[in-house]
Amino acid sequence: MDFDVHDQALMLAGMASEVLLKALLVHCSQMRTIVTTQGKHLDDAGKELRRVFYSHDLVRLASVARVALSDDQRDTAHVLSEFISWRGRYVLPTEPNLEDLVPIPLPDGRVGMRHLSVTIEASRTLLNHLIDEVKLRLYGEPA
Repeated sequence: MDFDVHDQALMLAGMASEVLLKALLVHCSQMRTIVTTQGKHLDDAGKELRRVFYSHDLVRLASVARVALSDDQRDTAHVLSEFISWRGRYVLPTEPNLEDLVPIPLPDGRVGMRHLSVTIEASRTLLNHLIDEVKLRLYGEPA
């Protein structure tokens, strides 16, 4: 039997990326306090930070974690966010992720779906970048 697990592999790469980014965030005690505090006790900035933390939006998580991403890594992170939300695990997106179904202009001038262009290699590149950031920030080890 031949099983195609490409979508599941990308979902897992996305989940791994999410965990790495969230590890960077909770490493900071102020950030850890914000994401573990009930939302009603936070100011607007704290509520927004908490909302981003509890999302699967890798691009926003990277921004909040102050992880610089190249354009290619940002594109990969965006698509992996879709895989976390629903492409690898659920048949249909949740309401906040319905916009993922809308075809968009692609860099090559065509219109289509972003997720069709992501490769395992691009995911590996993003993961290696995030692993290097974790090593540096949490353990002080250079890449």
